[in-house]
Amino acid sequence: MGNSKISTVVLENFNLGGLADSDWSGLKNSMSDLVGLDLHSTPGLVKVRQKLTKETTGTPADEFCLVAVNTSDGDSYWFSSESGKIWRESSSTYTLAHTTTPETGEAKCLGAEEYNGYLYWFTENRVHRIAISGLSDWPTNAQEDWAELNLEQTELGGTGQTYTLGTSIAETATHRQTFTSYISPIESVAVNIAGVGTGDWTLTIHDSSNNSLGSKTISNGSLATGWNFFEFSSVLYPVKGDEYHIHITSTVADGTVTSGTTTDLEDGNIKIYTTSGSEYHPTKVLNGILFIGDRHYVHQVEGQLFTAQALDLVPPLIIKSLGVVGNDLLIGTIVNNTVSKTKIYRWDTYSVSFFSSDPIDEVGINSFLESDNNIFVNAGLQGNIYIYNGEQLELFYKIPGDYTPTKYGTIHPNSNANLAGQVLFGFSNGSGNPTEQGVYTLGRNSRNYPNVIDLSYPISERSEGEFVLSGIEIGAILVKGSDLYVAWKNGSTKGIDKLDYSTKLDGAYMTSRVMRWSRDIITTVNEIILAYESMPASCDIDMFTDANYSGFSGTADTTVLDTDRKIISKQERLELNTLRVKILFTTNLNDAPTLESLLVNIDR
Repeated sequence: MGNSKISTVVLENFNLGGLADSDWSGLKNSMSDLVGLDLHSTPGLVKVRQKLTKETTGTPADEFCLVAVNTSDGDSYWFSSESGKIWRESSSTYTLAHTTTPETGEAKCLGAEEYNGYLYWFTENRVHRIAISGLSDWPTNAQEDWAELNLEQTELGGTGQTYTLGTSIAETATHRQTFTSYISPIESVAVNIAGVGTGDWTLTIHDSSNNSLGSKTISNGSLATGWNFFEFSSVLYPVKGDEYHIHITSTVADGTVTSGTTTDLEDGNIKIYTTSGSEYHPTKVLNGILFIGDRHYVHQVEGQLFTAQALDLVPPLIIKSLGVVGNDLLIGTIVNNTVSKTKIYRWDTYSVSFFSSDPIDEVGINSFLESDNNIFVNAGLQGNIYIYNGEQLELFYKIPGDYTPTKYGTIHPNSNANLAGQVLFGFSNGSGNPTEQGVYTLGRNSRNYPNVIDLSYPISERSEGEFVLSGIEIGAILVKGSDLYVAWKNGSTKGIDKLDYSTKLDGAYMTSRVMRWSRDIITTVNEIILAYESMPASCDIDMFTDANYSGFSGTADTTVLDTDRKIISKQERLELNTLRVKILFTTNLNDAPTLESLLVNIDR
């Protein structure tokens, strides 16, 4: 007769392990799946989270919102990433507050922030704002095109006089506006028209040798007094630092340009525009100043003054995200989605240049996840989360998944928040669904415990009763008091969810890592036990087992409920080499079971 050894595998204190690195490896007591569960509010117990419920009162956003702002009047504003629409949320009732129509560029919002009594928002080329005191009347108080992000240099010329157009180009001093190009490329030139006249207008840019760099014609019927934009069909690439000049002609010599000197185009009122960022305008208020990222520049608003290009980084780096360390601004950059080389910069906000930078071999610094005493950073497309030590990024954690060139994901710049000391972030599918998508928590109960990660909040969408954890994007995340709001996109369906404090999440689950014993000797599992702390009426905890990688059945295992010992047990003997256990929580309205531990009794 052979000898046998009886032992018990105990899994507990899941708040010390969180989400495992894989199905096979992780910290002690980590689990390969943790969806919809609260590990931290009572250390040692697993509770079920409150559910996210889709907002439906009024006219909630029907477009994906990557930007949202809480305002000091108690409301929040949600900005479309698809159009110029802006929605107000007040006590969970939504109204369409405004639709932005900028002078130039796309209308979708790329950033927003409350600062110095105003709500600012940023489209591709323009800064817009509205006084907080005027939020009740957007049509009257919204100041669209308050400042120009893509102005190439200070506005040229003056006003008070006019210059009359000729029908052909004249290379003499009074018939051209000279300028030195400080930025390349040039996207458009705006001309302040005093009188339209009856002809079609053509604007031409020459170099110092009178060679044409490009031209644009606008028909008479499309002209109006005031600022008119001559946008080139293809951007022009002047050499920075070289001198160029502008000519303006008409098919009929009766149009006039506003000028500071009579009959002199050299003093004509003209603006020269470059391209602006069309993807990212991250914002941050620090040291009493509002900072805005745009291409490789940081612009700023201080008081009532907008200053372009307060900081100039080195192209082709583009500013994607902004964070804070102490009194310094952190700047996260990207080149594009195919270049695995970027940098994080640290700037004191007043020096002419940054004072430290750290290169990193990742596709962009996506989002700063700011906690009370730590700065976590998501970088690249493979779920990597770094911690910033003040000078450098150090790899802290990798969201487990199957990442390849065609399977990747990201955390959008504003897909993060802090709720009751816990860092929340939304992981979005980029392509191929490399891992489960939703709102994750990076946190702990107190300094006595490690920071661990779990997928706390699936979005409200369900598919045949199951959570939707693939093919989705998480947009802006806002915390207002104890309320949590999450914008999301699931194919063509978009919405905003709010944490529902009256309903527990039904169907939350956790799955153990693979338990492995000697592969050459069959192991006998005598009993699997779930020890619970409470089991309210009409609630349940179901168990599913996967032996020898055969997969989980769609039907829960047969178990025995012992209310005296407060355990649920599977008493069927299993002969196996590997085992995984899935635990599924059934709730009843705002009641839910609480779990202590998982025990596996084995006889080898």
